[in-house]
Amino acid sequence: IEVEPRRIVAGADLQLTVLITNTGSVISGYTIRLLGIDPAWVALDEAVPRLFPGESTVVTAQLQIPAELPAGERRVAVQVRAQTDDRLTAVEEVVLHVPGAPQVDVTLEPTTVMAGRRAVFEAHVHNRGNTQVAATLLGVDEERALGYAVDPPQFALSPGEHATLALT
Repeated sequence: IEVEPRRIVAGADLQLTVLITNTGSVISGYTIRLLGIDPAWVALDEAVPRLFPGESTVVTAQLQIPAELPAGERRVAVQVRAQTDDRLTAVEEVVLHVPGAPQVDVTLEPTTVMAGRRAVFEAHVHNRGNTQVAATLLGVDEERALGYAVDPPQFALSPGEHATLALT
């Protein structure tokens, strides 16, 4: 088998082409699997190609990688197995790169407060992205009439994690 490309970046219109050649002496069907990712993310244009001896075909695999998959590189194995003989199996590796997509949501509770010179809020910070986020929470007042203090001012969150900070 030959697989192209050997390195893919997760995103829209992601596909692999797999060239399969029957080097045996009998007609055979071939099962194609992508190992290392969820089978629900893969759509093959031909599920079980059948080839005469010496014949070749190209199968296209369309991949739908979910946006919430953690960022980083992982290896995906393309496995092609002859249905006539399980010992006739070929495996090629492809590198799947999932770029980081940081997304941080911040909400304040309560949303309004009646106060004199000082008010305290809870700042709920949630990492909804697919990569670790380290940041500082700052308050900004364009009129420069208010001062802000955040405790703790910095936070580091893994994907899916959340934290509560005190905003005074």
